[in-house]
Amino acid sequence: MVNKFAAFGSGTTQITVGDSGTKNLIEFATPIIVEEYQYVKPTVIPPANITQTTTDPAGAIVTFSATAVQGTLPIHPDYPVCSKYDSSTGFSGIEASGTLFPVGTTTVLCKAWDTANQSDTEEFTVTVLEAPADTTSPVITLPSELAETIAG
Repeated sequence: MVNKFAAFGSGTTQITVGDSGTKNLIEFATPIIVEEYQYVKPTVIPPANITQTTTDPAGAIVTFSATAVQGTLPIHPDYPVCSKYDSSTGFSGIEASGTLFPVGTTTVLCKAWDTANQSDTEEFTVTVLEAPADTTSPVITLPSELAETIAG
């Protein structure tokens, strides 16, 4: 006899109902089939990798957006969130879009959670290139000789 508090795994389970002390048992002719329910986690869709050029040696302000597609359950309203990632310090937790990215390549992680705390994480890179210095000298073009008549 199956305990009424037993957990059933996937597959077919034969259930017998009754009191084993009195031998008044009822056995179902058709087994109860227990199927495992599969939740579908949300899906994050990050932007394509971004390359931007700047004349500022400190870097460039980069703006982007990521989206998330709902799985089985609703996505938390504050997500997806995209934060800069540094392999030495980890996930910054600070919203990255609209912030200063240093010259070089920065990995950005985008994450979304649903109401069952299932999540998806995707990444992309932001590459900021420092523009070469302008080494071209200015050129001034003067008009040809000017002639002016003075009335006397």
